[in-house]
Amino acid sequence: MATCASCSQTVAEGTKFCPNCGAPVAATVAAAPQSFAPAGVVYTKFCASCGNGLVAAAVICPNCGAAQKGFKTSGGKSKTTAVLMAVFLSAWTWVYTWKVNAKKFWIALALWVVQIILWTVGVSEAANKLVCNPGGPCTFRSGSAGVLLFAGLIGFGIWLWAVIDTSTKSQEFYASI
Repeated sequence: MATCASCSQTVAEGTKFCPNCGAPVAATVAAAPQSFAPAGVVYTKFCASCGNGLVAAAVICPNCGAAQKGFKTSGGKSKTTAVLMAVFLSAWTWVYTWKVNAKKFWIALALWVVQIILWTVGVSEAANKLVCNPGGPCTFRSGSAGVLLFAGLIGFGIWLWAVIDTSTKSQEFYASI
């Protein structure tokens, strides 16, 4: 058994690259790959580059150092994170995927400005039309409820757009960003 100089992981004889970090293992380890599984180890997949037997959790081939399928070298993004951000933060989810969704975010931001203006107008109209009878209930004169409802629908529409947009894309889309 040898030890990786980069991450101090113990590596088996015959490995050229650390199965943990992918760093080349010192030349003191024998160059021939293992052709048999050690006791208790079951190979469930094989390296696409060299054919070496690998355990299911392997992300880097210990023989040739090739990254295995499903191993993200670029990082990528998570669909789960994007959908949760859309549900709880509305269009702010598009900041998470800025490279491809910057335009959508700016459109949503412009709609938010319109929503704030309408909300302000609706609230000021409502305040101006509030009539309180002495000893009786306070009531609004007509007109302000429609503006407030429309402002609320704009906000709901932005939220719904963000949730549908993020949830309909595949995980591969997010991983490629």
